Amino acid sequence: MTKIWLVSAAGGNLGDDLIAIHWINFYRKAFPGITVVVDCCDPNKFKYILEKNQIRYSVILVDIFWSSVRRYNGDWWLSLCQLRSDIMDDNNIEIRHAKDWINSSIAIHFLGGGYINELWTNNALLIALAAGFKKALGIPILWTGCSVYPIDPVILMDLAEDLSGFDLIRTRDEESWQALSLWNQNTELGIDDLFPMALGFKFATSDESYLFINCQSDVRSVQEFQKQVTMLSTYIKSSNLIPIYLSGCDVHDTRCFQILKCNHPNIQFKLSHEFISEIIDSRFCIGRDSRAIVSRFHIHMILSAVGVKGSYIVGDSNYYKNKHQLLVKQGSGFDLFEKSNNLPTNNQSYEKNSIILKKNAEEEKIMGLLSNRVC
Repeated sequence: MTKIWLVSAAGGNLGDDLIAIHWINFYRKAFPGITVVVDCCDPNKFKYILEKNQIRYSVILVDIFWSSVRRYNGDWWLSLCQLRSDIMDDNNIEIRHAKDWINSSIAIHFLGGGYINELWTNNALLIALAAGFKKALGIPILWTGCSVYPIDPVILMDLAEDLSGFDLIRTRDEESWQALSLWNQNTELGIDDLFPMALGFKFATSDESYLFINCQSDVRSVQEFQKQVTMLSTYIKSSNLIPIYLSGCDVHDTRCFQILKCNHPNIQFKLSHEFISEIIDSRFCIGRDSRAIVSRFHIHMILSAVGVKGSYIVGDSNYYKNKHQLLVKQGSGFDLFEKSNNLPTNNQSYEKNSIILKKNAEEEKIMGLLSNRVC
């Protein structure tokens, strides 16, 4: 059985779930008959999303990569050394089992996103694990739409030999390109994996005007979160727009909604999987002259791509500030949400043709790299 092995943070995060769906569809079309394996954070949650959207064809869901690195949760350097030792140990049952599974894959493909950085240091072990499998099995490694910002440069130095073996790295931001190109000559500046897909989404319209809201409770202090919820509540009260709360990750995004609905009982709510289903089925309604205030990067991308105007929210970390400013530089028209804000009326100015051409060129390169490995 010929497989493609996708490593993804899918399983409950809107952006990662949509990115995984994109690449599942790409590989099925590019290499008919191939079996797609999605190695993700939460296979059960992602299975539910696929079934809700009637995506059941030749997809195997596992968490072999993720469960392997979760076993190492102590000091970074000691964990890295232990992992490398385990990869070389033929008596290690878990690693031997993983090698057997991955052996017939045409490639290991890390899907885009910001899940490998200094905020989640342990996830960087995924890089070492993939490099170990390449040495043992000779399988190419690809990484598209990635961002390692913010990253501890010492971690990249520790992973220098592992990164040097990647056959293709495409970053979504210049900071990541500068960091990774020091250690890998196949690193190129690309775009976010979801961007072309977001530009192609079709939405329903109506005469209603909506205020789309999203505010996560993680990657920020409790004080900052409380401040942002208060600002949102004040804005909803002063607005004539119909409030709709969009969840991008239910674990971290429902907390704000629970607070807001106490003062705004008319606020509507869409769970992440509901939002995904409405997007895929072109049922999501953007209304007329609607606005958005969001903290999730990919919700910012999706809404701005279809012409919704608005603002973004950031926490204490530069992680989300960097992500949102990337979209602003590319032409989203959003600005930073502040208490006294009137939401911006700037039109988005994405260079759509350029973005799509970049992604097409990337996909053609991948097909060229892998076509001779398909039986």
